[in-house]
Amino acid sequence: MASVSQMETSTAGLSSSCVTVAQPPSRGALAPVAFILIPAAGGTAPGPDGVGPEDSLFRVALWRRAVLTCDRGGYPHVILVSPRGAAPRAWLHPGNPPDSRRAALSAVSATEAALLAPQTQGLIMDWNVVLQPGLLERLRHEVDSDAGEGFTLLDAQGEPVGLAVLPGAWIREFFLGRHASVQGWVRQELERGSLRAIRPGSKDFCRMLHHRCQVREAERRLLQGTRARQRHFMDRHVNSVISTRISWYLARTSLTPNQVTLFGLPMAIACFVLFARGETWASIVGSLMLVFTAVWDCCDGELARLKFQESQIGETLDLAVDNAINLAAFLGLAWGLARDAGIARAASVTAILLPSGFLIFLAIYFPRSSGKSGRFCGTVLEPVVHHLVNRDFLYLILAFSLVQKPYVFLYVAAAGSAVFALVLWCARLWPGRTPSALFQRMREKAPRIQENRG
Repeated sequence: MASVSQMETSTAGLSSSCVTVAQPPSRGALAPVAFILIPAAGGTAPGPDGVGPEDSLFRVALWRRAVLTCDRGGYPHVILVSPRGAAPRAWLHPGNPPDSRRAALSAVSATEAALLAPQTQGLIMDWNVVLQPGLLERLRHEVDSDAGEGFTLLDAQGEPVGLAVLPGAWIREFFLGRHASVQGWVRQELERGSLRAIRPGSKDFCRMLHHRCQVREAERRLLQGTRARQRHFMDRHVNSVISTRISWYLARTSLTPNQVTLFGLPMAIACFVLFARGETWASIVGSLMLVFTAVWDCCDGELARLKFQESQIGETLDLAVDNAINLAAFLGLAWGLARDAGIARAASVTAILLPSGFLIFLAIYFPRSSGKSGRFCGTVLEPVVHHLVNRDFLYLILAFSLVQKPYVFLYVAAAGSAVFALVLWCARLWPGRTPSALFQRMREKAPRIQENRG
């Protein structure tokens, strides 16, 4: 095996502000390792219709997309394997857009890769395999390393792709055999019956790119895959239908997801001004703009997933901007109500609505929890929180505005928020004494009662 100093020499030119280069894992590592086969630097260039590692999908180079896919798939070590044991320095130029990769990256030769094969399972893949990261994670969990099984994926046409999740001994044999590509080796093993092929579901995407004409189709399928992550009704059936068309163009720009998120603040100000006018046409236009903020809210998440730029800061910023837009809409409606029905009525509604909304926010997000329903996970309130804590209510504001009753929504929201806040805080302060907890215990006892009667 090459010494550590030799490894450092082979990867010395790879450091940048975007990707952190680390030493390869030790021999026989226990953690999962992903090996990505890349062509030699200065090798044969692709033809006029072919694709190379530096060609991009949504401004992310194919070699980098492979690295980030492995990272999202749960591989803490990613190793680029080339005949010369090093990747071109130009690939990691600081001009590349930043990403949120967590995996350690290194570059070795095929001989060194054989010595670095893990004791447990690992991954080998060609640089031009494009798939959804969640699909890779599911495939990794399919592997039973004790049984010595290997798995690969089939694309929509039933053709094997250059990707396989294998026991460490198989990976060692692969690199000692000096195979030119993973796809060619996978074909041979499938013919021998030593590999198990898995066909992804209809909503999953997996394909090898060989020609430029395949790039646009891959981008379209990856963008469609982001819609499957939408959990709320209006996001899934309305907002994402429009947002994916906008994200198609945003992904071809240098805009980051956080910049897209911040564009919601001018919309919040516009919504406040329109609602505060207290006029029918202004309420309708303000409601339409408010609905568009829900569409725009899907774009930053889609862009982050397409460009692998998810981050905790981005999630926090998205939450802050969403609540700023909601607050601007409520204050604008209250201002308009003050013009229409007097300050006293508007102040009474606002005095109920704003504190209730703030208490709901505290009950769900503080101290910090994992997701909207994370603090109530496993309780009767989990589906309630999931269905109510979203922005689908914006369409109710639009409906009330169209019938010239936008302020009715304030009364409904004030009453509903007060009750919801009371239920949430009772569940947090007295988790065993609330009606939801009682119902939960009754539901748990029901099977035992049926067994006793039997």
